[in-house]
Amino acid sequence: MAPEELGNAMVALCRASAGMTQEELFAATLEVFGYRRRTAAQLAVLESALAAATAAGRLSESQSGLVTA
Repeated sequence: MAPEELGNAMVALCRASAGMTQEELFAATLEVFGYRRRTAAQLAVLESALAAATAAGRLSESQSGLVTA
């Protein structure tokens, strides 16, 4: 999974909802790509993609833990 594509999916998912917790976002993102279980390797890539999308200003995380676009 390319981190850029994961970031794009995360942004689309957050736009389609009123925001998600990080856990919900990771689960939904993996589901978009056909995965149902999370592995340590996938979590590392998801965290990296979320950090990149946040640094680029495409996503933000509130103090309550809600990730929004």
